[in-house]
Amino acid sequence: MALGSKRFGVLFAGGVGLMLGACGGPPVEETEGVGTASQELVVVRGNEVSTVYYSDNTYTVQVGWTLTRCDSSSVFQGQLSGYYKQAVYPCY
Repeated sequence: MALGSKRFGVLFAGGVGLMLGACGGPPVEETEGVGTASQELVVVRGNEVSTVYYSDNTYTVQVGWTLTRCDSSSVFQGQLSGYYKQAVYPCY
């Protein structure tokens, strides 16, 4: 398997894990957006926010992700993009 394929697989698996497993509850809000990479995204107190960034408007190639946890700490991997999907999960 090529290095690029492994990297994509890890990013994809990580993003899917974040989208499915954040805080264990169903998302209370899901958004899809097109904007600039520096655009401020939804951050809601009392919620965990998972954002997955895509290469273009087909939303098929994931290029990065961000997770803002319930304690306001954040984890980021990959690269930002103006094409993203975001899910908000309640903190319990």
